[in-house]
Amino acid sequence: MEPVVKSMLRQFPSVLLTGVRQSGKSATIAHLLPGKTVVRLDDALVADTAVHSPDRLFGELTEPVILDEIQYAPDLFRILKVMIDRDRRPGRFVLTGSQHFELMRNVSESLAGRCGVLNLHTLSYGEAVRAGVSTTELDFIFKGGFPELYAGDKEMDGRVWFQSYVTTYLERDIRNIVNVSDLGSFRRLLRAVAARTGSILDYTSIAGDVGVQPNTAKAWIHLLEESGVVFILEPFYRNIGTRMRKAPKIYVMDTGLAVYLLGFRTMEDCLLSPYAGKIWETYVLNQIVRCYANKGLKAPLFYWKGAAEVDMILDLGGDNISAIECKLTERPHPGDTRGLTVFAAVCAKEKLSLRDSLVACRTASRRSLSETISAVSVRDIEDDIIRGIDRTATSTKKTV
Repeated sequence: MEPVVKSMLRQFPSVLLTGVRQSGKSATIAHLLPGKTVVRLDDALVADTAVHSPDRLFGELTEPVILDEIQYAPDLFRILKVMIDRDRRPGRFVLTGSQHFELMRNVSESLAGRCGVLNLHTLSYGEAVRAGVSTTELDFIFKGGFPELYAGDKEMDGRVWFQSYVTTYLERDIRNIVNVSDLGSFRRLLRAVAARTGSILDYTSIAGDVGVQPNTAKAWIHLLEESGVVFILEPFYRNIGTRMRKAPKIYVMDTGLAVYLLGFRTMEDCLLSPYAGKIWETYVLNQIVRCYANKGLKAPLFYWKGAAEVDMILDLGGDNISAIECKLTERPHPGDTRGLTVFAAVCAKEKLSLRDSLVACRTASRRSLSETISAVSVRDIEDDIIRGIDRTATSTKKTV
């Protein structure tokens, strides 16, 4: 994401890097802007000074100023608006923050048009490998992508870390946003969501398992989505209104967190469970979302359900789409392609251009399953997406 952050700093007076707790926002900015002043707003005294004596605080600082954990000083957004309107030079302020819902409301109310926004996820498998982490794809799925799990020389116990993470961050953040009087119910909701990762989102079913009202379950899941903990995947229909009426699917946005919430002690236990295929599907979606997010884009991802089902549809613009089916196996067979075959017939009927039909699996190399369907690794899909984004960006620059 570094080139995207730098590009935005050349365009906007302020840039906000948001994302799930402990995804590495502060560390990323510190790496990009070494030696720059960091105002840590999770310190109540510093936050109070920033809001009530901004001239004294900012008058002593060299720009760009890094405002870390800005959600703890929401009144500061009004002050930043005034400062930016006086001087709209790009790259003056760099903001980081979690609690996405409240944060984005403050940005839209005070910094609209003045702030570039980027969303930082936890590490992808490709990022971890390129950083020198010695891990296999399955081990990475079990451990997840939170950077702290890979920091330092000592192997960290993921179960202990996630237990602390859920208690310290997720539960505290939810309490800060909405009054959750029964944390036991919220913990059960987290487990219920993990058990449904990669499945149709049914608020009534989840509410019944948790013991709360459907509206409560819906509100809590919405907060998890806004906080970057889960991802809601809408169905693919050419009519946007139809998309909005049909049930979406839900995914946990870090496989390590999902595996922890499901109670698996080893990846072998997970692979032998009924959840193995859905965890793999969750991993595939996670990697695709990160490809786009690291380019500053929202993934144009959907799923399709008709006479059969296709796990993911990539809307590439115009009438161009790619279809992806997720299979945990190393050697998929033609029987794994039924959904893709049915969807291809629908595309031909509706005059949609189906660019690729892919089975995302653990294959060592790309191979054909039929004349139109290929088995590919997740890394192959990532590389294709990145090349496509870069080609589009280059074409746009030439046109301009």
